[in-house]
Amino acid sequence: MNGYSPYYMPQMQSPYMQDQQVLQQRIDQLSQMQNQYKQPVQTQQPNVNWIQVNGVDGARNQIVQPGGTSWMMDNNAPRFYVKSVDNMGGVNFKAFEFKEIQPNEAPQPVTTDMDNRYVTREEFERFLSNIKAQTEEKGEMKHE
Repeated sequence: MNGYSPYYMPQMQSPYMQDQQVLQQRIDQLSQMQNQYKQPVQTQQPNVNWIQVNGVDGARNQIVQPGGTSWMMDNNAPRFYVKSVDNMGGVNFKAFEFKEIQPNEAPQPVTTDMDNRYVTREEFERFLSNIKAQTEEKGEMKHE
């Protein structure tokens, strides 16, 4: 034979067999993906390569590739900057200031004066009664 025969018909697969093969291929792909996620992930803290900059303007002007982060040390002040660019090109820029602390001292608790930020229930009730009294007085004035 020369490779072509008008009487030769390749074996036709049923649609069921084709669907089964496609399904089996998909199951194999998902199985491979699952095995990738089961492998232990080794996380390593990357070493920070500090970039020396002159002030906040030097840090802002530092070029950062999309998906990257740059850590910058200010040459002129006790500050450092972190500039990151997401994959869409959005920039996030933060500035921090170094402050010396005494390692043997206990940290001082942060206190806020809550009395100036909140009212007591008694103060709130008094306020409501004043509003109610003013509203009633205005209502009586309109009827006169």
